[in-house]
Amino acid sequence: MTRLEFIARLSSALSTSQSADTVNGLIADFNEHFDEAMRAGKGEEEICDMLGNPEEIAAEYGEGAVRHDIPADDELVYISLYHVNVSCEPSGDDEFHVEVRQNSRVVNDDTIRIEQTDRSLRITQQREKGFMGLLFRAFVFSETVFVRIPRRFSGNMTVHMTSGNARFNGFSVRDDFRCELTSGNMNLSQVSSGGLMTVCSRSGNITVDNCAGDLSAECHSGNVKVNYHKGNVLRAATTSGTVRVSADHITKDCTIAAKSGSLHLDLNKLDSSLFLDCYSGSIKFSIRELCGNITGKTRSGSITGALSHDTRAVFMLQSSITRNMFPNAVMPEPGVPVVNLATHSGLIRLNEL
Repeated sequence: MTRLEFIARLSSALSTSQSADTVNGLIADFNEHFDEAMRAGKGEEEICDMLGNPEEIAAEYGEGAVRHDIPADDELVYISLYHVNVSCEPSGDDEFHVEVRQNSRVVNDDTIRIEQTDRSLRITQQREKGFMGLLFRAFVFSETVFVRIPRRFSGNMTVHMTSGNARFNGFSVRDDFRCELTSGNMNLSQVSSGGLMTVCSRSGNITVDNCAGDLSAECHSGNVKVNYHKGNVLRAATTSGTVRVSADHITKDCTIAAKSGSLHLDLNKLDSSLFLDCYSGSIKFSIRELCGNITGKTRSGSITGALSHDTRAVFMLQSSITRNMFPNAVMPEPGVPVVNLATHSGLIRLNEL
């Protein structure tokens, strides 16, 4: 998005809830901050990505605060922030600890509110009309909220962020884990969830490394990478980017999708149905023990698969060029996995592991 496009959309959205004088004043402030950030070496597209959605910004100015409803659960970690990074790790004493740092220096950011009890932690950020100056200072002096929680937390964890990177490492939550980013990268390492683990970023990359739990990871614009995941359910998708997944044992549901980009899957054992969906790009998969059905399709690109040499399956391949090097094709019968692959334009190749 360019500066002119951003300003036009923001002006249109503000005009529905603000007076003409207020809109003109806010637009002038935004233009001034654009000038300031560009003098600091930032490009228009980078600035727009940091700011996020113009319509959401207009709504936030009307309300002056975070829009998400704060859950009332007794046991939860809830984080809702605008323009800072987040780093979350286990504490050494199984207590909650929070620090805000700018580079290596501890700072007091009066827009950030911290509420905690023995069993819950809430971190929220107020956006005021003069907040844009703080946002653009974050281009040069980025703040990070360091959060320490009990290594085994008995509750839910929810994170909402407008602009900034999020890092989570080395802890477990008993119930659901959810993180939503408008603009920024997300990295999870050795995090486990007893419920559903939902992570999404509108603009940025997602990396999930050596985690456990039912996982749903989605990017609008960015890459999704899942390494050595353990869980019954796995869904990974991107509108524009590459999806790479390696996992142990999927027993309920596995869906890997990309509208524009390629898919790569490495799986030890599949006991459920696997769906590989790519509109424009290639599909590559490797499965060591196949006990469920595979459906893979791409409109434009090749499909390359590898299965264990002792796998018995029914193969249904639709392509102008097909090379099935797999010797154990059988006729359809109950209990035998079905491998259904199709590409409108490309090669289908199946090999032994």
